[in-house]
Formats: sequence, C-alpha cells, structure tokens
Amino acid sequence: MKVAVIGSALVDIIAKSDQPLVLNDSSPGQTKLEAGGVGRNIAETLAHLKEDVALVSTFGNDYHAQFMLDSLNQVGVDTSFIYKVEGRSATYTSIFDDKGDLVHGIADTKTAKILPQKIDEALSKADILVFSSNHSIQETEALIRKYQDKIIVVDPISTTKSLAYVNVLNLIHTLKCNLLEAETLCQTHIKSLEEVPTLANNLLDMGIKRVFITLGESGSYYADKKESGFVAAIETEVVNVSGAGDAFTAGLVFGILQNLNIQETVAFATFLSKTSLESEKAVNPYLLREVLDYVT
Repeated sequence: MKVAVIGSALVDIIAKSDQPLVLNDSSPGQTKLEAGGVGRNIAETLAHLKEDVALVSTFGNDYHAQFMLDSLNQVGVDTSFIYKVEGRSATYTSIFDDKGDLVHGIADTKTAKILPQKIDEALSKADILVFSSNHSIQETEALIRKYQDKIIVVDPISTTKSLAYVNVLNLIHTLKCNLLEAETLCQTHIKSLEEVPTLANNLLDMGIKRVFITLGESGSYYADKKESGFVAAIETEVVNVSGAGDAFTAGLVFGILQNLNIQETVAFATFLSKTSLESEKAVNPYLLREVLDYVT
C-alpha cells in the first residue's frame, strides 16, 4: 500500500429551498445525500488516479456507513482499515436558501473522532501518510512521532484542528493549508497577500519540507528551501466549492508518488482543484478523463 489517508468520512445531507426561507416554517425544495469528508475525498481522488490508497477512518453501523463504503469500494479505495462502531456515522447537514447561500449547517462528527482500531497496521504498511483527521492533539502527535520515518502530508482541515500539528511541524514533509490555518500555525496575522511568502518561510524554518498555502480565488503560494512563488487559480465555471481543497491536497500526494518537482506538483494540484470546482460532487466522477486530457 502506497498511501494511507487518516481522515474523516461523512455523509453530506444537503437541503436547498426553492423559495425564500421563512423562519419557523417549511419550504418546498430538494434534498440529496453525498459522500464527503476531507479524508474520504482525498482518498477517492487518489483512487480515481489509479493510486494504491487506503482510508483509515471510523464509521457507525448505520445506512450512512454502507452508503460511504459502497462509494469507496466502487472506485477502488482500500476500506479494510475502516473501524465500525455502534451508533451513527458522521454527517454534515446543510441548509441552503433559494439563492444557493448556506443558511445553517449542523456537524455530527463524534464518530469521526474515534481512533480506528487497526490504525497502526495501516500506517506501518504505507509509504505516505496523509493526516486530515478529527483526532485529539495527543493522538495526532503520538502517531506522527511514531511514524516520522514515513513521508507525512498534512491537511489540517480548520484553524482549531491545526493546533494538533504545532509541536510536530518539523516532522511534516508537505503541509497544505489555507491562509487562516497558516496564520494559526505561525501565531501571527498578515494584512496583505504580499506577506504570504513570510508566512511560508516561517513554516519552512519550523522544519516543514514543502509548504502550500491556498488563497481561494487568488490561487496559491508554494515554497521549499529552493523554490517559491504564487500560482494563479485556473478560471472556470464554479459549480461546487466543497471539494476543491481536498482535490488540491490529493494533487500534492500524487506529485510525490510520481516524483514531480514542486512546480509540476502545484500545477497539477491546481488543475485537480479546478476539476472539483466544475463538479456537483466533491470529487469529480470524470476526473480521470480530464486528467488524461490534461497530460496529452
């Protein structure tokens, strides 16, 4: 096994109203279920790219768990290290108004915080470990220290979860974060994008080998000890933003697997992010076809 993704998997329950919402009333609309979660999305993207990848996560024993397992098995993700417990699988319920703006979301992620039973077996077998988990600071630090001989890639998910990596930054090979997460890790706040290189250099000085800071519509910034620079986002018609960052992270892992240089890696990650933005699903089901067009 080449890649083990230690991360969350959940079912997105998405409800969109057909008309302006009225508080304390019901509205006609549409509801759909989608398999999601940062870790799951990264693993599925790598599977679409025909990479050997396992998802290491905890599910409940409900309908949602089977729904997610089916979606992962269908694309070839190794699900043998998924731990199933009594109770509900993780879900995120979002309510959108008739204009498509998020009105409210409810995260039920208690199950995703449970450490999978066979996590050591999975991590010992993999060459690359991708951390995007909901596990505690103590659990995360312990795992990274234990497997520091592996290539470790981190997508911290949020500013709060970034704190799990503060004490082990020197053991991380590749860090992908957004601007707020980078500021949290550096314990500083910047006033303009011109200061992003300073943030990246600070992270490199802490021992990280490669840093990628995503900047939304402004693209991203990459840096290692030899090269650095801004990369513009690829213009496209945005359909769904939910999986763009996860696709970017998968692109970074793919770059390591394929021995791409840092410029080739960030270019490919940017392209994968674009394919996600164009899809209604978090992971574009036509990803491989688009990648083949990209490389030919």
